[in-house]
Amino acid sequence: MNSKFEIENHIKQTGLPFTIIRPTSLYENFLIPQVKKGILKGKLVQPINRDTIQQYIAAEDIGKAAAKIFLNSNKYLGRTIPLATEQLSTQEVADAFTKVLNKKIEYKKLPVLITRLFLGNGLYKMFRWMNEKSVFPMEDVELTKKEFTNLLSLENWIGMNFKS
Repeated sequence: MNSKFEIENHIKQTGLPFTIIRPTSLYENFLIPQVKKGILKGKLVQPINRDTIQQYIAAEDIGKAAAKIFLNSNKYLGRTIPLATEQLSTQEVADAFTKVLNKKIEYKKLPVLITRLFLGNGLYKMFRWMNEKSVFPMEDVELTKKEFTNLLSLENWIGMNFKS
């Protein structure tokens, strides 16, 4: 998290023209084979708490937003643009999968030791930070939806990527 902030500050200090896009967590993380397999078996196993809030966006929507920014570069010059289409707790994510897949998907917390051993210290620190400081400005979601239209909701994305 700090490294991204440092890079953004460096870019701003160079004096070069810039536009920074700041996408949030990707829906596509649910397609990681172990995660998808668990969801299809009825469990959303995550290293973050049930009530931890995250913001999400589809990878293809980042591409659409970036294309619009490139095509209208003067409008976005010198701006940092957060990209988020959903703001949900981990339990709300499990509930969305339950609704779309029409079967109960239960949240299960990935133990801290497993997170650290298998995902590494860097991701462990990130997830620990998220669990402790899960605060995101909801206006980022509203601004993204206003500026970039026709973005995928999590439910629509699940329907496209999990149903056969």
